Amino acid sequence: MSERASNAVLTERTSWHEQAACRGLGPGMFYPEEERADYDTARQFCASCPVIESCAATGAHEGHGIWGGTTPNQRHSRHRVA
Repeated sequence: MSERASNAVLTERTSWHEQAACRGLGPGMFYPEEERADYDTARQFCASCPVIESCAATGAHEGHGIWGGTTPNQRHSRHRVA
């Protein structure tokens, strides 16, 4: 999925998104411009989110950005094992 499509999914309003800790934030923290970005800030933000599991499920196949506190590499590894 392209970054443009990923951003559209990130900003789509779903029932879980209305409760997300990131509600109202732009995608910059979760989709940093640098390929090898430090995702720690976004992951720490996600750690306190009440809908982290729903977010992770939504972004399970995303190749970019942080979804449910997981990096693209973490999501890729989970799918290889599964």
